Amino acid sequence: MIIGKKRNEIEIAEDILRRNNIPLLCEYTPWKRFYASAKSTDLEKEYEKLLSIVRDEKNLKKQVKGVQDKKIKLMAKIVLLSRELNENSNDLAEIELEKARLEIENMNEYIDGSFETLENFKFEKEQLNINLLKLTIKHAYESITSDETRLDKVSETIEERRRELDVLRGERDELRGRLDSMYFFMHSVLGGKEMERLDRKFLK
Repeated sequence: MIIGKKRNEIEIAEDILRRNNIPLLCEYTPWKRFYASAKSTDLEKEYEKLLSIVRDEKNLKKQVKGVQDKKIKLMAKIVLLSRELNENSNDLAEIELEKARLEIENMNEYIDGSFETLENFKFEKEQLNINLLKLTIKHAYESITSDETRLDKVSETIEERRRELDVLRGERDELRGRLDSMYFFMHSVLGGKEMERLDRKFLK
């Protein structure tokens, strides 16, 4: 990792990231947990950009799959129409065959264009994922710095409270010892009944 000159700039060698096969963050559970706790508007914006591309990619793949399925059925239809035309010289079959061929051409153009778009989506998705990772690391280090500072303060407060408790425990033990000594002395000198009478009189 290369940390830039400015504290808020974090640069990471992208070739290293690509070699490390970084997971798609918007679908990665550990990242989602961090994102849920971060509450950052800039992280949210980058996340939405990545999520939008992922959704578009999935939708386009689904559409391409639908067209490919239709193409397979249409190819089977073309085989039947070609056989009908060759065996029976069916004029209607020739018209339908031409329509089917044009439809296949349109499908091929759509599929080719879609594959090109999917390649662009793939590149854009990868770049947005890296951008989101960089921003996440920036926020992570900010959180680490903040949390470590807070942790030091909390630990210091705990130590202060512990010292205060030690003092209070010492005072408590001293007071108990004094009370026990006084009661023992008076009970041994005055006896139980006189102690009960004096307790009722003085201890209200």
